[in-house]
Amino acid sequence: MRGALDGYQKGHCFYCYARINAEEATAEVPLCDVDHFLPHVLGRVMPQANLDGVWNLVLACPDCNRGDGGKFSRIPAKKYLERLHRRNEYLITSHHPLRETIIAQTAASPKERWEFLSRVYAAAEAALPGAKWETKQREEATF
Repeated sequence: MRGALDGYQKGHCFYCYARINAEEATAEVPLCDVDHFLPHVLGRVMPQANLDGVWNLVLACPDCNRGDGGKFSRIPAKKYLERLHRRNEYLITSHHPLRETIIAQTAASPKERWEFLSRVYAAAEAALPGAKWETKQREEATF
């Protein structure tokens, strides 16, 4: 999954834009984590959402995913939901091999896909209330 997702993220963390490597760690660039945008722990209370679906997976640097102050099982701030939607739409319109999978997991039209993401995000907020997680941007935005 790393390689397919990295085609969009171009070697940068989904959240902070730090350099990541989708193939192997180097002394300068860590191997990325495949992160569940909406935490996997929500699967117990939201089984209908298919949180293991590609629509919900992003590449994250180890610091953002599980480092000090990392996301862990928290819900990302709303600005990241908009970024996830843009990413999913990019993969669909570019006729990426994941196109049909994302459409099947979410909805047929961009409007319906945004509504799907908004509904699932709202359900996640209800299940895990509290402050949303966010991080500082570490490098220039690349996507």
